[in-house]
Amino acid sequence: MDINDISRDCIDAAMRVHTQLGPGLLESAYQACLEYELRKRGLAVATQVGLPVVYEGVRVEIAYRLDFVVEDELVTELKAVDAVHPIHKAQLLSYLRLSGNKVGLIINFNVLHLKEASHGWSMDSNLPLRTSASSAVNVRVAILVLLLASMAHAQGPQEWIKRILDPAQIGVTPPPAAVMNRKLTVDYLSKADPPKEIAIYMLPLDQLKAASDHFKSTLHVDPAVSGSGEFEIHRFEVTSGQAKGLTIVLTRSQFVDNKLQITMEYMPPGK
Repeated sequence: MDINDISRDCIDAAMRVHTQLGPGLLESAYQACLEYELRKRGLAVATQVGLPVVYEGVRVEIAYRLDFVVEDELVTELKAVDAVHPIHKAQLLSYLRLSGNKVGLIINFNVLHLKEASHGWSMDSNLPLRTSASSAVNVRVAILVLLLASMAHAQGPQEWIKRILDPAQIGVTPPPAAVMNRKLTVDYLSKADPPKEIAIYMLPLDQLKAASDHFKSTLHVDPAVSGSGEFEIHRFEVTSGQAKGLTIVLTRSQFVDNKLQITMEYMPPGK
């Protein structure tokens, strides 16, 4: 698999996780969800990879731990911080130098919106990266950082409102007691590229199983279940029939206390 494809898949997976969870969680929560999302896409993922270092002939077996190594090529470091600082980029470069990998990502989830940006070097750059006054590491490096950024397309509230999903139009009904959270729906739409349609509903937190059974019965699709306890997530992917292109995620809301959040995303046919 080409490294550019791996990087794009990883960035897309991170943006999906951020869309579902939003900012403000612990790094460990994002790591668990991103690992699930990457494996779901068929990518080989190694987590918390020990990285040895040799100092004056002494080998220290686990001097560092890499958050992710994807397809044995892409080093991915996760952050949940106010800002990505030069020290974080320097840390990634050290990991690349010591591991022998040539491409790395820093993904900071503690932002309002995620957007891909390139810092320092392009994917095809062959410029040396100097790590001391007398040594240089000649590697092709791309540091891709997901940052707080303005939206790439010019859209306003009226355009977002037009893309609020009416699930009845594709033959789907939310659970009877579910109530749409219009404000949160529009907020999600502001982060999603058109023509995707979105609707977000809320239920009492103890209704997770009942809601999951409702969608399983009406969609005739089994959910993919990940996590446990308060982090349990049920995900439905509809790949055929009238609702083809619909994704439904049931998870504890990060925005409304003691509520189950039902996020429905629909990509119209041919888009």
